[in-house]
Amino acid sequence: MISEYYAPHEIHYTWEQNIWLIKNVLGGGWPDDPRETGYVGSNHLPGQHAPFEMFIMITGELEFRLKRTGLAGRLLVTQLQANMTLDYDSKMALAYCCGNRRKLQKYSEWKRTVEYRRRSIISRKEVANGYK
Repeated sequence: MISEYYAPHEIHYTWEQNIWLIKNVLGGGWPDDPRETGYVGSNHLPGQHAPFEMFIMITGELEFRLKRTGLAGRLLVTQLQANMTLDYDSKMALAYCCGNRRKLQKYSEWKRTVEYRRRSIISRKEVANGYK
C-alpha cells in the first residue's frame, strides 16, 4: 500500500511530490487513492480537465524537466525506482525539477549558479568564524 498519495490537483512539483511521482507514476498509471471513502457519485465540475488529461500533463511536465537535466535525471529516476540513496548529482537534478514553474536557465547554468552561491556562503561563514 502507498504510504502517501497525491491527487492530480495537489501536484505543485515539490521535493516530496517529485519523488512520489517518479516512484509511483512514471512508467505506469496514476495509483488508486488509498483514502477512498466509498462514495460513488461524481465530483467532476464543469471546466476541469478529464482525469487522463491531468495524468498526461503532469507526467509530460515531469519528463520534460527530467530530460533537461540529462544524465543526472536518468540517474535520479534509476536510483529512486531501485530505492537507493540519492547522490549529489541526483539531488541537484531533483532540486532543478522542483517548483511550480520551469527553470528559465539550462540545467548546467543553474547548477553552476547554485554551487557558486553555496561556496560563497561557506566561505563567508568561515571568515565570520575565523577559519580564514
